[in-house]
Amino acid sequence: MWKVTERDFEEIKSWGLEQYPFRAVSDYSDLKATLRWLNPEHREVYTEYISKRLEYIQNKDFDDYYKKANKPIDRRRWEYLMLRKAWYIMPLGWEQMARSAEVVADMGCGDGDTTQRFIDFVNKKWQREGITDRKINVVGVDLNHSRVKNALCYVRSENPNITCEFHQRDVVGEGTNLPTVSDRDLKNIREIFLSDQKYPFF
Repeated sequence: MWKVTERDFEEIKSWGLEQYPFRAVSDYSDLKATLRWLNPEHREVYTEYISKRLEYIQNKDFDDYYKKANKPIDRRRWEYLMLRKAWYIMPLGWEQMARSAEVVADMGCGDGDTTQRFIDFVNKKWQREGITDRKINVVGVDLNHSRVKNALCYVRSENPNITCEFHQRDVVGEGTNLPTVSDRDLKNIREIFLSDQKYPFF
């Protein structure tokens, strides 16, 4: 496992995501995608990654394995991955959620890094617009117990009106019981991952 360096953070900063979080969309082109796959080094790295992953999960009950796998992460690596993943997990619909949502469900929340980005996004928006009379609770759910533990350890809100909670659950299985999500909404999660105005998902 590689060690995160200051240069890694500087590289992400150079992408300009703070100024324009949808830069990945404007950066994309069919030509770039084609050239990437024509690059022998890229193909070699991709093939090596896929081979290792297939070997890793071979002969495993992957759902059961993932529930039990121990996946700790240190804070610096967590912060780095939060910034890096912002390239492809963009804040689509977050403006609307900040305006009207009461509960937001992060299904497959992992270590909670995207939850943290959403919390920070809403807090900054409310500060800019002087909003003090709204409340949002973010409910993170993941299959893996240790990743939920990571989220509980690292995710924080500076605004008392923006709260969060994390649960280890199989969201599409039976016996799921999330205290802040109604039976109707849980049914939506299981069947079609569809939300109404009060309970968006990301």
